[in-house]
Amino acid sequence: MQQLFRILVLEDDLDLRGVLEEVLRDRGFYVVSSGRGSDAVAQAGQEVFDLILADIRMDAMTGLDAIEAAQRLQPQVGAIVISGYASEEETLRAVHLKVAGYLKKPFKIQELMALINDFVTRRTQQIHLQEQSQQARRALIWCLSNLQTLGEKLHPGRVTRVAELTSKLAQLQNFSAEVSAELGLTATLRQLAKVGALALPEQLPVDLLPSLNSALYQPDSADFLVVAAVLKLAAQTEADSTWPALS
Repeated sequence: MQQLFRILVLEDDLDLRGVLEEVLRDRGFYVVSSGRGSDAVAQAGQEVFDLILADIRMDAMTGLDAIEAAQRLQPQVGAIVISGYASEEETLRAVHLKVAGYLKKPFKIQELMALINDFVTRRTQQIHLQEQSQQARRALIWCLSNLQTLGEKLHPGRVTRVAELTSKLAQLQNFSAEVSAELGLTATLRQLAKVGALALPEQLPVDLLPSLNSALYQPDSADFLVVAAVLKLAAQTEADSTWPALS
């Protein structure tokens, strides 16, 4: 992880900046450094970083200003701040920016590395959990897609067309392609429940398919209303061989 871990160092003290670069590179980190906040933000606009190590007190753009601007470009980037003295206002702002650690000058390299190693550990765990969540999400989508295929075989003409129309309607309402697909799968579940082929689950993991959850369990949500509109239309036209088309 350290060999892939990317750190942006923002420090206007040339000597300290050089020491930080050397220490971090010796420990296997990819390091880019800058002595000005505006240059650091520009760098964040060109390449992705995992962590910003920044001095708070600097001329022109402060370290906290730079961190905030960089986080607008890269919301996932973490931060550790360095300062000889931090005011109450700066401390509160650092908390707002979710700064992972604070180093008071002068500090020992061991203190710096303890903060960075702790951040690396937590970020690695976070990435691992995200990967597990994505795997679970793909597995759930695969199961629901196959359920849709099976449901269509058991109830020809009553499942797939509902899912397809739901997805198309969602796209016309400016939902993303990903959300539209989730709503199509939701329509599959609700239609199969309607024909008595299955019982709806009481709940699903919210973080796997958020739109599916809201479309199933939140009647006031836009997701729920899109699926409900198509199911209502399906109920009205089941006896009619003509199925409305959306383009």
